[in-house]
Amino acid sequence: MGRLTTMLADLRRVRQIAKAGVEAGLGHYFSRHGIAWCSPLWCRFKCFVLRRHCPRVDLPRTLRELFERLGPTFMKLGQVLSMRPDFVPAAFVSEFQKLQEHAPAVPFDVVEQQIAAELNAPLTDLFAEFETEPVASASLGQVHRATLHSGEVVAVKIQRPGIEPVIRADLRLLAYIARQLEKHNEAIAAYRPTRAVATLTSSLLKELDYVHEGRNAERFAYNFRDDDGVKIPKIFWSHTTRRVLTMEFIDGIRMGDADRIDDAGLDAHAVMQNCTRACLLPTLEHGFFHADPHPGNVLAVEGNRVCYLDFGMVGSIPRETRLQLLVFFLHFVHEDLDAVLESLSALVETDEASDLEDYKNEVLSMLIHFFQNPRDAGTMTETFYEILASAATYRVYFPGGLIMLAKSMVTGEAMCRMTHRDMDYIEASRPVIERVFSRELGIESIFRSYRQLVPQILSMLKGLPQLLMTRH
Repeated sequence: MGRLTTMLADLRRVRQIAKAGVEAGLGHYFSRHGIAWCSPLWCRFKCFVLRRHCPRVDLPRTLRELFERLGPTFMKLGQVLSMRPDFVPAAFVSEFQKLQEHAPAVPFDVVEQQIAAELNAPLTDLFAEFETEPVASASLGQVHRATLHSGEVVAVKIQRPGIEPVIRADLRLLAYIARQLEKHNEAIAAYRPTRAVATLTSSLLKELDYVHEGRNAERFAYNFRDDDGVKIPKIFWSHTTRRVLTMEFIDGIRMGDADRIDDAGLDAHAVMQNCTRACLLPTLEHGFFHADPHPGNVLAVEGNRVCYLDFGMVGSIPRETRLQLLVFFLHFVHEDLDAVLESLSALVETDEASDLEDYKNEVLSMLIHFFQNPRDAGTMTETFYEILASAATYRVYFPGGLIMLAKSMVTGEAMCRMTHRDMDYIEASRPVIERVFSRELGIESIFRSYRQLVPQILSMLKGLPQLLMTRH
């Protein structure tokens, strides 16, 4: 009975999506890519009997508008694709970056019921004060300001009731559509749509678990524990569950609002330096980074510090990839082009269809253009992102986490530049890169490796007499 109910619910959702897609002018795309059955009967009758075909549309713009209509799963799909040029062509990436969430606030009585059910206590027992109007509202949840009985001011994020079953159903449908697209269109198959949906599924299901988000925040706090320039909000676990997240309320200024930063008496140059470090260190030293560091998610706060908010979208890269990336950027800031190409080749994945040599020539042209035209060629991180973004057209692929990281770096650099308009990001980032390089690959690294080996050597020596006795 449960499977039948799920199937019927999925079919209803298919009809909703198909109706919206046909109304947007995408009916003939359904036919071309093996999912014609999704189209309503009247649409198929019009196409195949009356031979009246849907007008051609601007596909990237139409899909973006359709995603905005279809709700949180598709909004998140667009947001993920906007960071993954290895999954969609550049025109779609650019369009999906314009996605705007239109999420009406959940009524306060529903919020109150959700919190009471999650935390097993009435709202008045949990909070001394709780503002009824949200300070932020998005597709997955909304945030309210409150005060604990201990006097601490907190931000309480509440997940929209009933959102998880809808998202899981949409993810099942997207997985099917991706398989059909990969099967029926070779050009689309090169962008690996099934992998795109798998990435979205993993990311979105983690975002639905606020305990996971709280742990992400604590991991950031631990990584920056010795850095006075970066602030991470405290998580209140007594008031946190899978669907309710309570963290320290941060009162600050959106990064990029240079005028307000100046008016508040903050040092824009110091804020910029802290911002640069906050964006680069997670990438190069921690291997764990904020995937969406736009000005709405990062604040400038007292003491010229920067503060991350919203830890739902994060990424990670393994240490080996991180060290290869570190070498790449060190060669980049010192303009060693041959070494840049060599270090880049160590990062890619190729197969028999790949054209690595043509791709490397394309990258070389980008690098020369960047260094010959520093004012017009874009920034360091934009160039890095374009290098990775162009790879899929040559059937050359980078690890998924690296693509997301590149997009994160572009957003982070743009945010730092908005805060301090005259910054030189290469000059600002060079000392960070060189310090991390020295720590990870220099003398300091050798001594650290030696310290790690000592216990193993002692353990081996301790067992040596027994080993010799056994052999004799």
